[in-house]
Amino acid sequence: MSAATMEKKINSTWKKVAIEVSAPSHILNSFITTNSELPTFYHLIKTHKNGPTLKIRPIVSNINSPSTKIVWLLTKILKPLLSGVSAHLENSMELIEEIRDLTLEDRRIHNYPFSLDVVALYTSIPPQHAIEVINDKLTSNRDLCKPLKPEHVKSLLEVILSNTYFKFQGQIYKQVAGLAMGSSVSGILAICVMDRLETGALAASQNIKLYKRYVDDTFILTTSREEAENILQLLNAQRPDIQFEIEHPTNNQISLLDFSVLINPDGTVSFSFYKKAAKRDLFPNYSSSIPTNSKINIARNEIKRIEDRCTSNPDKHRYLQQLDDILKRNGYPQQAINRIKNVKYNRRRETHNETETFYFEFPFIDDSTDKKIRNVFRSAKLPVKIYRRSYTLRHALKKKQLSTNNCSLESCYIANNDMCFRRNVVYELKCSACSKTYIGSTTRQLHTRIKEHHSRENSSAYKHRLHCNGNFSTVILAREPDSTKLRLKEAILIKAHNPEINSRAERDFLSSLLF
Repeated sequence: MSAATMEKKINSTWKKVAIEVSAPSHILNSFITTNSELPTFYHLIKTHKNGPTLKIRPIVSNINSPSTKIVWLLTKILKPLLSGVSAHLENSMELIEEIRDLTLEDRRIHNYPFSLDVVALYTSIPPQHAIEVINDKLTSNRDLCKPLKPEHVKSLLEVILSNTYFKFQGQIYKQVAGLAMGSSVSGILAICVMDRLETGALAASQNIKLYKRYVDDTFILTTSREEAENILQLLNAQRPDIQFEIEHPTNNQISLLDFSVLINPDGTVSFSFYKKAAKRDLFPNYSSSIPTNSKINIARNEIKRIEDRCTSNPDKHRYLQQLDDILKRNGYPQQAINRIKNVKYNRRRETHNETETFYFEFPFIDDSTDKKIRNVFRSAKLPVKIYRRSYTLRHALKKKQLSTNNCSLESCYIANNDMCFRRNVVYELKCSACSKTYIGSTTRQLHTRIKEHHSRENSSAYKHRLHCNGNFSTVILAREPDSTKLRLKEAILIKAHNPEINSRAERDFLSSLLF
């Protein structure tokens, strides 16, 4: 199964849906996928897991896959369904507040907390069952998916979940069970399926006071260990393909997500900060080249997490002291740690007014440069803030990914697997006969664009080749994932190199982007 074949299937289904709902042509075309690539499988080793064999976390990257655009649309349509899932949690603080809001008498009676974990959640859910659950929910509230109809959403889900192909080490595989790994819509489908399962099972139990779930981690308050085991059996009896594992409390205390909770026999409750074994003592090193305010705010957020989750002052002091030690190991001087803790350094409240704010994108050099730029805007009374895209150490150290595809483009003029599939590049064509050059950019696969230069009569490169009778060599001058910045880089390089083959109109237009 090739990416092109998947594209045809998904695009065909989408076109039928778009035509049936009379979608404008620009909407129809915006969700048509071209020049995509099969998803890529890779894995991370679970370094916190002990044992004679390595355990991995499988990951499928769906960047620029044939389903990316339609999955985005489906996620947008289906996300409102989560508001109707009573057990769904957005974060751990929601659960803490739910426990706190119970009456003392409720917690005294239901003082046995335990947790459940679904075994391999995504790959355990049959796709057809997930589609049926979604279809039922949308059929009962058809306004949620307008202008589409439930049957349209169903057909789009079917084509997405039946084409779960991916690449690994140059080979093509298909995921044969469960929801598509790496697809954002799979999370929503899983939550809705779990809601259906839980609603049917838990109606038969009278001894559950609180039932909340964060993806596949479930927290339950009941009356005893025996009742907890009964609930586990009840849930596991619903579907043989979806099974739960149970974790019992130790002395009525249990840990999940990022906190521990203790329910005392008298109904009183206490909380404490909890850090999973997988979480390392890592913070941005103090000498790292990111704004000082960013480093300080990351540490302050961790302090707030500890303070929000610790009931007792001794616990709070112990975990804050541990954080101090972690910061010191990451190069933070005591003066910086004191500044992090000192409330007088908290950011000033910004006054909001009706003036529109503009953003100036500028790479981080150092704090003093940032301050000078802000002062320029402030002195000119311009409502401008500095904006920058995240560039992490992972990006800097990322290996160059060589293509595992073999170019199969008919009459390819590059014939270099590493270059053929490159996207988002500024490239240069050089004529072998006269050494004149052409500079252009493309967001598509490079060999597709180069072939157009050889076949389209309106191309400056095509016209030059006709009278010069030379061949073009291709080199990549720059890469840039942001399409706007890509055009700017193209304009800068054209101005710097002054390529002779580019038409006057092309050069004038791109110069207008700079001046």
